[in-house]
Amino acid sequence: MSKTPKFPGPLTARGAVLAVLLSDADQTGVEPLQGRTSLAAIVKMLKRKYH
Repeated sequence: MSKTPKFPGPLTARGAVLAVLLSDADQTGVEPLQGRTSLAAIVKMLKRKYH
């Protein structure tokens, strides 16, 4: 039995990045991320958590 993953909320930086990665639309720009976490760190965490 497969467990459904719990995704981050849409108002979080992780949720925003995940939404862009899962979207099939072309991405021409991105809103600035709030806080000190880099985009690379968020992508690395998402890759580790969700494969």
